[in-house]
Amino acid sequence: MNSFQKWAAVLILPGVFVLGNLSFGDLAQGQAPWTTITIGQAGAKAGSWWFSSDFAFSERNLETADDDALYVASTALLGQDWFVFLHVSKDGGATWTKYIVKQAGDIVIGARVKAASYKEGDVVCVGWQDWEVGEGIPEIVAQCFWAPKPSVESLPDNPQNMPSSGALEPAEQIEANDPYSPDPAPQPIIPLAPEPTNLSNTPDTNSGVHDIGTGDYVGQWDLGINPHSQCATNGFPLVWAVWSEDYTQLLYSRSLDGKSWEPARAFQREDGQEVFPDSYTRFPSTYVDKDGVMYAAVAQAIRPPDVFVSASTDCGQTWGELANLSQNSGFSDGPFVVVTEDGAIHTVNDDDTTNPDNADIHYNRCTRQGNAVTCAGGSRPIAKDGGFPYIATDGKQALYVAYSSSPGGRSAGVGFLCSTDGGATWSTSEEIPNSTLGAPTIRFTDLGALHWQEKIAVNAQNTLYLIWVQWIRGQAIKLQLSKRTPAC
Repeated sequence: MNSFQKWAAVLILPGVFVLGNLSFGDLAQGQAPWTTITIGQAGAKAGSWWFSSDFAFSERNLETADDDALYVASTALLGQDWFVFLHVSKDGGATWTKYIVKQAGDIVIGARVKAASYKEGDVVCVGWQDWEVGEGIPEIVAQCFWAPKPSVESLPDNPQNMPSSGALEPAEQIEANDPYSPDPAPQPIIPLAPEPTNLSNTPDTNSGVHDIGTGDYVGQWDLGINPHSQCATNGFPLVWAVWSEDYTQLLYSRSLDGKSWEPARAFQREDGQEVFPDSYTRFPSTYVDKDGVMYAAVAQAIRPPDVFVSASTDCGQTWGELANLSQNSGFSDGPFVVVTEDGAIHTVNDDDTTNPDNADIHYNRCTRQGNAVTCAGGSRPIAKDGGFPYIATDGKQALYVAYSSSPGGRSAGVGFLCSTDGGATWSTSEEIPNSTLGAPTIRFTDLGALHWQEKIAVNAQNTLYLIWVQWIRGQAIKLQLSKRTPAC
């Protein structure tokens, strides 16, 4: 797959989030059973669909999983209306409350959610791509919330002036769409601003086109949150969004209070020179390490089609020189990065250098000095036949990778592998059980190819959460949450 149209037929953007200190043995079939609950469902034959999903995780008590806070952002077409939903569980997925963040008459898709934990609550930010706001042109839109929680003294002090009233009303639980167990005491979700903010339609950036023109609507932006004290304003985390503008320039916007956003700007070095390529950029991603260093990664889908990363040590004011993560002659795409406790930068992307008729999952290990990232060599394959991986770490030396499995070029399930030694060796890849029907890309006359997303989190008790969207051919689409202990 060595053209711009790579993955036009099969495309998933999986993700992994890991919290807690983990130790585990080799992956093996039948090692741990999975349990799955359905959070949302729709009928494809009736013209209702569940689209993108994203997952954020707040582990407020390392001693128990009973109060793990799960935040699932998703978009759906139910009947004639489009929705941005936020599903919230304050008890590790046992019960749920659904909130409508937006109901629209035009396409809303590409959901993202990020969260940061504080002594008496979580800051939760939700974003999406919105055709209604843009009057037929996709815009990048976001809204942040305060979720009050029982106090945990070990967590940072609350940001200043968090609201105590004005919570959203829980959405009605509709039996046909909402088979989850309802929370008898719903978790309050309080908007910080009365309306979502259009981040991309600014006076300096007025084109507002944030898809690549071929139906890849949900691959052109990402949302990030930086809770480090050096980047906080009055205790509030720095929230930032990055997107590819007109499939050319990579832009970003920051919010210091969750209410207002700075005008969009290009990534620039300290000397004012732009950092990223100004053409054919796609699939940007964000990451923030434990020291508050921010990372932005992106693919450039033109020869040489490589993947790149840049780092910022001053909370996104300036950015370092680009580091080429792939360094090969193949088609490289969909980069993500994480950082382990030793400061090593670990990257994944898909690449057809070692698999010209399909793609493999590639990995690289890089270092950082200041805002300069250095990769001594090119990427290497760690899993065969797959695309659009996501990588996460436990913060120590364990790494976790989820991806869209595509053996022989066919659409398959959610692939998974991990490393306990900082990427030196990797487990054998496996597919999440019964996920095969969760993987295909569906083609629509109007929408082109839509991506499904899988997100994983692991808590301190070594319980793994997996959020994913399942398509049962021609029958229904389901928003699923799977769990297992131990995680691997």
